[in-house]
Amino acid sequence: MSLEVKKWLKDMSPLFLRCRSIRHAWDVKGYSEVDPPESATALGLNQFIGRQMQCVHCEVIRTDIFGRRRTSAPAMFRKLTVRYRYPGGYQYSSKEMVGTRPTMQVYDNESLARTLPAELQ
Repeated sequence: MSLEVKKWLKDMSPLFLRCRSIRHAWDVKGYSEVDPPESATALGLNQFIGRQMQCVHCEVIRTDIFGRRRTSAPAMFRKLTVRYRYPGGYQYSSKEMVGTRPTMQVYDNESLARTLPAELQ
């Protein structure tokens, strides 16, 4: 692991590290009609719904995009894509770090190093 990645991990906020280690805790904020994603143009769908969620710990926002062909009969939705908006500091952006994405094991180890009680270290 590069020195740049190690520094980024050491500087990461505890909430961001928690979510990267054990994943997000999503809270559904609402639903709305959205513009269709580019990938949906050839599918013949005519209704697109976004389900907005926010992580209760780190405030990342996730939008699941669903589509269906709305007709007189009920039609099932298909999940088409997922979009994320990240708070400042959540993502790494240094050119030196491109292609060096830390694994889940790296996040777990950093999280445990910070939070494990002394008697278990």
